[in-house]
Amino acid sequence: MISEFEKLSLHEMMRFEDVESRKLAAFAAQAQDPQIRNFLHQLQGMCQQHASALQNIMSQSGVPGMAAGQQMQAGGGFAAGANLPGQSYS
Repeated sequence: MISEFEKLSLHEMMRFEDVESRKLAAFAAQAQDPQIRNFLHQLQGMCQQHASALQNIMSQSGVPGMAAGQQMQAGGGFAAGANLPGQSYS
């Protein structure tokens, strides 16, 4: 059994990977240089792999995972499509 702190840490890491993946996708869409665009897509893929590994750890530990588009709210709750203050990921 994992502690509440570990559960929150896993969710926070998942949120970080989700945000990073979205940012990298946005940057790649704006990149003019094909090499930079490809590099950003590679980094985005790494974020998705990290998120998948975290999801597997959470599953094995009996921790409910985050559905696509969900992010943690303060206090451990979830909000579908929640954004960080001052940022939009549409």
